[in-house]
Amino acid sequence: MTTTSIKAPAPAGPGNGPGPLRPGAARCRIPGCRAPVGRRRLMCRPHWYQVPKHLRDLIWAAWRSGAGVLDPAYRQAVAEALAAIQAARARKDP
Repeated sequence: MTTTSIKAPAPAGPGNGPGPLRPGAARCRIPGCRAPVGRRRLMCRPHWYQVPKHLRDLIWAAWRSGAGVLDPAYRQAVAEALAAIQAARARKDP
């Protein structure tokens, strides 16, 4: 009996990380962070999980509403998320 090991590329997409970066990839929206992110991502994974859960939920809900970045609720939630990370940084670096 022969065992064959196939190394398939890691899956990309929702729930599986951003996958390989394509031309036109963006950078994390947090000032000073140079981490590359996919064009449909707001920020890098470490910064995304610094955003309080209720704000992440608001961002996703507003985004899924279909209006995307034009939705005032989305823009407000993103502004609050960025402010939350900046506030956490300020507490960390006196």
